[in-house]
Amino acid sequence: MQIAVRQSCLLAALAVVGFAPMAHANRVTSTLEFHVLESVGYPWQPITFDNNYTAPVVVCSYVLADENDPPATVRLNNVGPTSADVRIQQFEDSSVVTAGTVFCIVSETGAYTLPGGMQFEARTVVSDETSSGSGGQGWNQSRLENITGDLTQTYSNPVLVGQVMSFNDTLASVFHATDCEQRQNRPFQGGFSDGACVGKHIGQINGTRASETLGYMVIENGTGNANNIFWQAGRTGNNVAGTGNNPPYSNSVSRDFDAGVGAMAGENGGNGGWWVFYGADPLPSGQISGAIEEETVAGDRSRSHINEEVNYWLFEDNNAPVLTLDKTAPETDFGELGEVITFSYEIENTGNVSISSITLDDDQIGAITCPATTLAASASFTCTADYTVTAADITAGSVTNIATTDGDPDFGKLDEATDTWTLTYAPGPANFTVEKTVEYETPGSYSLPGEDVIYQLVITNEGEKSPDDGTLFLVDQLPPEVAIFGGNFEASGGPVSFAESGTGLSVIGSGTIGFSRNTARPVSMLDCGETPSAPYDATITYVCLAPSGTFAGANPDPSFTIRFQARLQ
Repeated sequence: MQIAVRQSCLLAALAVVGFAPMAHANRVTSTLEFHVLESVGYPWQPITFDNNYTAPVVVCSYVLADENDPPATVRLNNVGPTSADVRIQQFEDSSVVTAGTVFCIVSETGAYTLPGGMQFEARTVVSDETSSGSGGQGWNQSRLENITGDLTQTYSNPVLVGQVMSFNDTLASVFHATDCEQRQNRPFQGGFSDGACVGKHIGQINGTRASETLGYMVIENGTGNANNIFWQAGRTGNNVAGTGNNPPYSNSVSRDFDAGVGAMAGENGGNGGWWVFYGADPLPSGQISGAIEEETVAGDRSRSHINEEVNYWLFEDNNAPVLTLDKTAPETDFGELGEVITFSYEIENTGNVSISSITLDDDQIGAITCPATTLAASASFTCTADYTVTAADITAGSVTNIATTDGDPDFGKLDEATDTWTLTYAPGPANFTVEKTVEYETPGSYSLPGEDVIYQLVITNEGEKSPDDGTLFLVDQLPPEVAIFGGNFEASGGPVSFAESGTGLSVIGSGTIGFSRNTARPVSMLDCGETPSAPYDATITYVCLAPSGTFAGANPDPSFTIRFQARLQ
């Protein structure tokens, strides 16, 4: 038997790479980290710490992008061992603010010596009094908390920054500090022995606030680094004026820093104010830029302010943890239901710090187990996973797998990496099988002249692709010792019966079933124009079939059956 098929071409697949960020904190040491929080507005936004703390101290500063934006101060709530909530608001709990960047430093409570010898300590104190400027409660030093005796280290030139760290009062107040003698004096005005007092104030508002917890950090003036993170603690000149004057007000620093916090060093202005970073880039290379902000609820609402000094602590992260993900497969297409595609995922640490707790997830497969979970800088490993083609993939004509890897860098900020691989449905060629059987027309008969036999051919398409319409041509050569029955076999209306299962084929009309008396094998239905004589015709040498349709490829495998009767000579 001969089956001739003409087949069509299908498309191949495409591989695409993309990235989606997920930020981590910048861990300086196991007890110190800093954060850059984007788009912080009035709704509470969580900060998830990279370190685990027992009693964390959190100090934050807002970046005012433009002087036309409303005055805002940073509020904290739910400060705990692993996280805190942050938002910005105006003084009278106004939600009319412009979302922007907030910098935060987090430290475990206690006294520390950083690599290189720089000392600092982080503490908290409860402030149960409230200061305010002209028209308010005044700047009586008795309203402040003397924290000098709480410090356990000695400093040559200390810098102090702080934050209202609780949310006992929905109405805002801001941190301020002096040397316990007068509001204009900065903390430790005459040296460390001069001491420091801290409190909260409400600008020119005539009122008070509920008790709040103040978090503060005292740092030795100077620079240092640990694990590729550089810092500088210092003080600006007495040149930082208000947001209503002509911001920004810039001072020189040693590096191109990424983040930091600031706090006014004393209160020269009787209206009260607080430090904000200022502009689209408040930390350009070698500079710190900011201004003094004021509330606009009471008193002078111009937001102009007399010059102030500002304490700051800045950080630059030169760590570069980077994971790259290369997802590949031998195939760019799939051809049938249940086909298994094996993906390989090469994960490489192309950064300069070690990364642990590495995870890999494929959105079509799920979590994937890799041979390791930690990579040193420049190291890599390869993971594998199998994907099984579904009926939905065949219906859709393609399937896209998106893989994502992430991890926990020892230091610095890591963005997750993704890689995408798309497989296109490209069914394999039609794969025809033929099963030919012979049975006696009268069961129990023998192969003797005069006996009738029935020939049955079952043709199955075990492939996924269909041949082109009208290209299927089947030829069965009859043995010379038989004569085909020329009557209507099995009520078929002719010598050949036809039945199909899921093929979409038919033999209705002329040119679909034919016969030949030639000695050479027919090559088309043009060679099969004979009609068998009744009742039996020994001159017919070939049975030809050219069914209409495409002979579908699918699962389960479609098939058709032809049957005809012949007499042994």
